[in-house]
Amino acid sequence: MNEKKEIQRPAMCGPSTLVAIACLIGVASGGTAAQDQGPSQARRAATKLLDEERAAAKARSLDELAFPHLAKSMLRWPEDKLLTGPQRVHGGDWRVAAARAQSAKWTRKLLRKDWLPADPKRLGEDTIPIRDEYGRLDATHVRWETSGHAIQVSQTRGTMVVKLTPLRAVEVPETLEDKKEYARDLCLKVLVETTHKGMPGEGNPPIRVRPVILDRSFSRGTVRDLPGGVVAGAPWKPMRDLEYQKSIRSDNGILRVPGSALTYCWWAQLGWFTNGKDVGLWTHKLDDNGAELRTDILMGYFNDPHGESWF
Repeated sequence: MNEKKEIQRPAMCGPSTLVAIACLIGVASGGTAAQDQGPSQARRAATKLLDEERAAAKARSLDELAFPHLAKSMLRWPEDKLLTGPQRVHGGDWRVAAARAQSAKWTRKLLRKDWLPADPKRLGEDTIPIRDEYGRLDATHVRWETSGHAIQVSQTRGTMVVKLTPLRAVEVPETLEDKKEYARDLCLKVLVETTHKGMPGEGNPPIRVRPVILDRSFSRGTVRDLPGGVVAGAPWKPMRDLEYQKSIRSDNGILRVPGSALTYCWWAQLGWFTNGKDVGLWTHKLDDNGAELRTDILMGYFNDPHGESWF
């Protein structure tokens, strides 16, 4: 008895790709496409369609690299149905208390004191826990106003997102470079100035964190001009990028070497976004003395691969 074999379709095969494949088949077999246009013309048209499909797929991949879907989702304040529905946790057991405490710890870890809420309760009992908000990922949310900005902090177990919105009207920058500078300046204002003790061993000096953020997140990383006037960036590029491979191994750049322990710190993983008004910052919650989460999950780029409940 013959078994029925399932036909495997090409992965990421868009309509234009199918048309191109059909054209190439027609050329190879002397079909009507070849008769009407001639083999060379049909082949060129098919190749062009394939090239356009590949370019579009690459662009989508780079957009996701610079502005991951989870980070984009976490920049939005929860909808009313979540805030008033059964997924929101009121009270809760020790796991909820631990999630609130961890959220407060990371907010204080990243933000300067003059950007923190005046009322300490805001980072404690006022923090809103919501179960299974992003698929199976639980999340906490808190917001307040200070230093002329509305500030929102959303966290999963492994990812933290900070959104800053000016309370007064601002002149919106128009070019990509101006928007990047706007985000960079606000990033430096809000984030703590801290120093890492450096790599173990004699002769390895302490590392100032802010220059690393400027270098990795704003100078060397991926920056994308996205629809809706949005510009986003992240401190990584596809490893197939030969110039990037060369750059992360340059200088005495221990931080730029893939696999280095120091790349597994929150300040070496920082991404950003701006629409010219709001600024968002996001990172993996990895502390300076080693990963708070397993380091083998990091290269999932904000898929938050734990996939497990936080509380």
